[in-house]
Amino acid sequence: SGFFFFFQKRAKNWVEVGALNYKVGENAPAPFSYYGIKEVDLFAPGMKIYSTMPNNEYAPLQGTSMASPVVAGVAATIRSVFPALSAEQVKEVLMKSVTPVTDDVKLPGSKTDKINFSKLSVSGGVVNLDKALNYAASLKGKNKVKESKA
Repeated sequence: SGFFFFFQKRAKNWVEVGALNYKVGENAPAPFSYYGIKEVDLFAPGMKIYSTMPNNEYAPLQGTSMASPVVAGVAATIRSVFPALSAEQVKEVLMKSVTPVTDDVKLPGSKTDKINFSKLSVSGGVVNLDKALNYAASLKGKNKVKESKA
């Protein structure tokens, strides 16, 4: 559980991310992923993510530490294209633009128990950049944007 859950409070723009497997169907959630319809907001790819390593090397890694940067990248793209959106609006975009998954899947941490993927997180889905940008285009930003002088 995240640090903020200990105190049962979190920022309105805080996003908790579950790790998605590269497999589909009943194996869609990563077997080690954190999950919960009240605790996790959405899922993102988190297994076999090609990542940097010491000594100029690369290796496939896994974890919510790999899934969270995927969501951060989508959020950064949204803010770069729509700078007037507030952080809370970006979270709204992330949550409302997921690709929903309705398959019955293995409960992370179990070899036999199954649950509907939609019950593993608040959104019931996987982050989707294309849908996020389309949804963001429909919102009016709450931030004032200064024009840069080039």
